[in-house]
Amino acid sequence: MATGSNPSRFDELTILLYEQNQFVIKYDLASMAAAAESLGLPSPARKVVLVGGTNGKGTTCASLNAYAMSAGLRIGFYSSPHLIDLRERIRVNAAVISEPDFCRALEPILRRFSGREGPSEAPRALSYFELLTLTAWSYFAEQELDLAIFEVGLGGRLDATNTLDPDLSIITSVALDHQDYLGDTTAAIASEKAAICRPGRPLITHRYAGGFEHIKAASALHGPRLLTVEEGAGPSEWNQALGWAGFRTLYPQFATQAVHDDGLARVRWPGRRQVWDDAKGRRFYLDGAHNPHAIAATCDWLQSLTSQPIDIVFGLSGKREALPLLKSLAPLVGRLIVTECISAPAIPAHEIAELARGLGILTEVSATPAQALATVSSAAVVGSLYLVGDVLAALGIQVEDLSIYAEA
Repeated sequence: MATGSNPSRFDELTILLYEQNQFVIKYDLASMAAAAESLGLPSPARKVVLVGGTNGKGTTCASLNAYAMSAGLRIGFYSSPHLIDLRERIRVNAAVISEPDFCRALEPILRRFSGREGPSEAPRALSYFELLTLTAWSYFAEQELDLAIFEVGLGGRLDATNTLDPDLSIITSVALDHQDYLGDTTAAIASEKAAICRPGRPLITHRYAGGFEHIKAASALHGPRLLTVEEGAGPSEWNQALGWAGFRTLYPQFATQAVHDDGLARVRWPGRRQVWDDAKGRRFYLDGAHNPHAIAATCDWLQSLTSQPIDIVFGLSGKREALPLLKSLAPLVGRLIVTECISAPAIPAHEIAELARGLGILTEVSATPAQALATVSSAAVVGSLYLVGDVLAALGIQVEDLSIYAEA
């Protein structure tokens, strides 16, 4: 992002977008649908996939993207949240949208639907996520894509991405998360997420990734063609298997072993089970896990990498319950360095630290992620994708370093 007294147009639009109710949830699709109709948006690609679920959405999307790219297809991929640069959310063939293209796509949408320059042309002013979703949709529609992959933001039924008409839907898993918005039972959350499927069209889910029976029951109300995946030995492999199942369902003619192996070798998904070695020789284990189901998987991953206690940089955004996460992490922790996300509303570090000390965890507090990094020689970073993004930024990582598809 440009600095100094002359910010770029991209910087200016980014600021306006962040001010557009960034962390506010909207409870209807009518305004999104009206905006898409007003813009005359066609389908963003020849085929469209929606990927929802509590955990594993991004990895599944990135895997599907990699398989499709290895087959020579042209792919658009919309994801959330970003780690260090808003443009990460909108990619074509793994490359982030350029600043000029982002501005060109966003400006008319912001002008017509934000409510800033007059009444919104939709029934109400659109939120940050809705405006971004429309921007991705509009940009993809220009790109002559074979496939557009949209990662659902929150839930499914009322998520802005559900305005699209998917050829295929994938639900990765269901567990307790965002209960304030989605319900306080796995069945209720499954009902919200199952609404991304369409009658007669395929819905793919994994038998072992979490909540399968609830997904099956909830989806039956929408009449999809349910396809069940069973391959894989753990969360990462389950998500890769879901991506492959999605690819071979849409493109059976390209689903060869060579395409599978090439895509699997090339796929990357930054901030999720990522190992990063910095210029000082320090090693960081980065995982944005932020709910009990995901943290349990992160603990398994960390234990597979080291049998020694490990320093953990930890922080939470939103309204997370810290105690269950801390209990899972406690057996692994050498020292817990609690800090606060700077890119999202954060739970105060001193509140988390008090809970951690009550569990007997050796705990320190750092005011910022950058200060936390200064206290460690190597560490795991967990608790929030926003925290992982802040850490990557503090390490000097650029958006170009966050590849999702490795070059041959």
